[in-house]
Amino acid sequence: MNISIIIPTYNRPDLLRLCLTSLLNQNCRNFEAIVVDDWSSEDIMWVVKEFENVLEIKYFWQKDLWFRAGEARNFGARISNTDNFLFLDSHIVLNKFAVAHYINYAKANPDLTILGRYDWLAPMRIGYADLFIHWDQIINNELPKTKIEWEIGYIGKDPRTLKIETVIEKWGTDCFSGNLFIPRKQFEEIGGFDIAIQWHGGEDPELGMRLEKAGYKALFSENVIGYHIYHKRNQEENIKSLEKNVAYIAEKHGKDFKELLDILSRRKQYT
Repeated sequence: MNISIIIPTYNRPDLLRLCLTSLLNQNCRNFEAIVVDDWSSEDIMWVVKEFENVLEIKYFWQKDLWFRAGEARNFGARISNTDNFLFLDSHIVLNKFAVAHYINYAKANPDLTILGRYDWLAPMRIGYADLFIHWDQIINNELPKTKIEWEIGYIGKDPRTLKIETVIEKWGTDCFSGNLFIPRKQFEEIGGFDIAIQWHGGEDPELGMRLEKAGYKALFSENVIGYHIYHKRNQEENIKSLEKNVAYIAEKHGKDFKELLDILSRRKQYT
């Protein structure tokens, strides 16, 4: 089974380089990497060129019409040559067994979406330097995992509180596209990411809501850990964006997600 690893990116070429390095370290290489650049102001091509002779990698950019990670992911899916997608954020580093685990899970459960663990490590500060110090532990999945003492989920309860390899029916609002495996059939059936959701937050759980509504179940696994690399962000602007996107999601799905805003707003003290 081959898969396409679709990586939307915007600036931060150093973090993209680490992400691709973790792919180079995978013990299973049955994948193509598709980097979709959302019109970065920094040079990204030098990173891609560094890997073009050692990875099956493609690079595309989309015109700057505001931050559109969901649309970038859709574009990567359209030009993919495989029947399975792994959506991966460019500031995520995978342990070296992740792709193999995804493929094995998908073969055994062809109708499941697979939610990978997304780990920050308390207090959510894996910095650039930490990756060099702990690289062997990270790539071998030996770094201590975050102890979850709060519910700060993507929308709802953080799936990292679930038991390993848990199949869940009600999971849509816990969907997170920073480390997410989904069969092409499922993705195309529901129409991919909603491109009306722009800037920061909401496009992935909204995708999960539609997948759940279509009757698809998900598998959560800690064997496919993606470590989040800390990067600075304007959280005040992010919260404003979330408020707008959550209002749109609530209107689209006819639900009240007021609690969601409280949950996501609390996250800014950790990220």
